[in-house]
Amino acid sequence: MEKQLEKALKNRRISIAKIESRAKEVKSAVDKSQKQQKDKVTGKMVRKYKYPKTEIMDFAGVRVVAYLKTDIDRIGSTVIAHFDRDPQNTGDKQELLGEDKVGYNATHFIVSLKESDLQNPNCSKFRELCCEVQVATIFQHSWATVFHDRGYKIEENVELSSTLIRRTNLIAGVLELLDNELLHTVEQYDAHIGRPKGKHYYEGLSDEVNEDTLRLYLTTKLELRGEMLYVDAKRILELLGKWGIGTIGDLDNYFNNPFMEAIAEVERPTIDRVIDCLLIFTDLSK
Repeated sequence: MEKQLEKALKNRRISIAKIESRAKEVKSAVDKSQKQQKDKVTGKMVRKYKYPKTEIMDFAGVRVVAYLKTDIDRIGSTVIAHFDRDPQNTGDKQELLGEDKVGYNATHFIVSLKESDLQNPNCSKFRELCCEVQVATIFQHSWATVFHDRGYKIEENVELSSTLIRRTNLIAGVLELLDNELLHTVEQYDAHIGRPKGKHYYEGLSDEVNEDTLRLYLTTKLELRGEMLYVDAKRILELLGKWGIGTIGDLDNYFNNPFMEAIAEVERPTIDRVIDCLLIFTDLSK
């Protein structure tokens, strides 16, 4: 899953700080499967997991570390597009904290391989198994690595002092402020260089191809400064129609890394040149 997700992020030109994965160690898995909790009705200690194999969601885990908070949504949409998501066990930890608390606030996805992937003989053994994908900023990742993972593994009968807990959460609050300030500053830089605020090419994949949607898609897809120009918009739209490209998503399927690398060498390309080169590149690749 790590390699598949890393490739998908690269294809979408989403920059990340790092991606890592791990399988839960046998001892850790056994300990978690035997974990107990207090029964809400009887007050007695009972096993938390009746069916550990299907109830424990993090036997395997992937963590993606993003630079900016806005990248988390972009990475999340990529995760959802490439894997089957369990909506009941997927969520933003910040929502659980509420408005008046600070602490661990990464986004977690519980996913499994799609049926098309499971048809691969090498992947069929993973049927009915899931994986936890954590998406966090660099600051969130740092806090989780230093504090959350330590606190999570502390024995249940060991109580931390309120002072230590408060100090730990205050650090989380400071890092959250840094995330917000970093994003705000980056948006100001983007405004100066003419990059559309908060616009990412994947958000319009279902849009019908027309002059405006095509221009916005290519400008954000190629991460260009300022708006791209047409030479002959009518010819380009007719050409795309002949190729059966009706939506931005249809067009996006033709983009691949070799072409993206080639077009990146062209200074200030027009929309006409990008589309002509893309279709020629695609035709030669068949």
